[in-house]
Amino acid sequence: MARLLTILCVLLASATLARAQTYLGNWSANPYASNSLSNSYGAGSPYDPHSVTNPYGRYGSPYSPDSVRNPPRC
Repeated sequence: MARLLTILCVLLASATLARAQTYLGNWSANPYASNSLSNSYGAGSPYDPHSVTNPYGRYGSPYSPDSVRNPPRC
C-alpha cells in the first residue's frame, strides 16, 4: 500500500511539473523569427491566446495569476 501511494505521488508531481513548463516563445529582438516575441505575426501576436503580448490572454493579462504582467504581491 505504501509503495502504491509513493508511485501515485510521483506521478502526480511529474504531471504538475509538465503542466508548469509552458513554452511561450524566445526573448529575441528579431522580428522575423517565428518563435520571437518581437514578431507580431508569430509568438508575439497580440491576438494569440498563449502570447505574453495579448493583454486579455492567460499569459499577458495583468489580472491572470499566470501572467508575466501581473505584479507580485508582497
